[in-house]
Amino acid sequence: MGFVAGNRIARSFLATPEKGAEQLVRLAEGVPGADWRQGAYSCRREATRPRNRRAVDADFARRFWDRFEELLAGRLPGAAR
Repeated sequence: MGFVAGNRIARSFLATPEKGAEQLVRLAEGVPGADWRQGAYSCRREATRPRNRRAVDADFARRFWDRFEELLAGRLPGAAR
């Protein structure tokens, strides 16, 4: 991050905080079905297909989540031990 913070050229490739938040704000303020399609991926205000096939792989998602829970077991406040 130090390289990016101190490098004007590198910073020019990054989005501003406002631009980065634009999609999130649009989803939060919008109406599903009218302003955006529920369950769809979107990029720059357009519905799109995910680039990585794992994004729609239910088996991968289950394995990922199981592993995530395994790694966090007992580390979160209120977690069953």
